[in-house]
Amino acid sequence: MQSDSRADYAPWKAGNDQRCSLNLAEDDGLIEQAPKFKGKGQNALIKSEKGRKRDRLASDDEYQSLVENMRRPAQHVLIAQYETAMR
Repeated sequence: MQSDSRADYAPWKAGNDQRCSLNLAEDDGLIEQAPKFKGKGQNALIKSEKGRKRDRLASDDEYQSLVENMRRPAQHVLIAQYETAMR
């Protein structure tokens, strides 16, 4: 029996799941090369979220109005975000 180097892979430990997924895809030959990201400076491919701090939350009335005026598939996403604090 051959041991799989990914047997101990735990995405919650990886820290950067997308980066890890891209590296695994490259290892499996699904993509030619995983892209390299530069994380600092003005030319960074991935921008910092520091300046995007939320300055308000939707009130309960605003939330209800949004849910009532959306199609069902979009409601599922909004409800999941609202109820799991992904907002």
